[in-house]
Amino acid sequence: LMFPPPQEAAAPLLKTLKDGDLKVRRAAASALGNYAVASPAALPAGTVAALLAATRDADPETRNLAVFPLGRLAPADKSALDAVIQALANSDPDVRLSAAAALAAAGKKAAAAEKALWKVFRSRDCRQKTAAARALAAVKPELRRLPAVARALKTICPAVKEAPPDPSALPGLAPKKKKKSAVKAAH
Repeated sequence: LMFPPPQEAAAPLLKTLKDGDLKVRRAAASALGNYAVASPAALPAGTVAALLAATRDADPETRNLAVFPLGRLAPADKSALDAVIQALANSDPDVRLSAAAALAAAGKKAAAAEKALWKVFRSRDCRQKTAAARALAAVKPELRRLPAVARALKTICPAVKEAPPDPSALPGLAPKKKKKSAVKAAH
């Protein structure tokens, strides 16, 4: 049992996907993702259309968060499936990862995604390649027997490391300049 129930909360959440505040849009997409997992059938008409629009949001995190609930709705809604397939070509790698994971969860019902998943599978990015391999194996289980897919399914990708911030950009962390001693200055 979710509180508030999806029947009551989803309609206002759909409206907030268009809010001017980035945090509000992200929270709405995240909450709709929770409802899509717990009770996809309880989401109101217009949910797929609102989430489709959110996949075109200027903010990559909002796009990413909108892909997940679409993936949960994809097995029963072709337009949701099409949107998740389109997300595989998104410029943001995290959106592509979410799309691949959503298609893996949809399994055989996402068979239409196979061609697009192969494109992601050819990526040099380890996370994208393995996510696409999992989705391909879920969409079409016999693909597990292909050596490249089997290897990718066993691959453990290294952790993504973010570049450390430039110390000079952070107050108090910039390297301190050595002061010349008064003795050396006098000579």
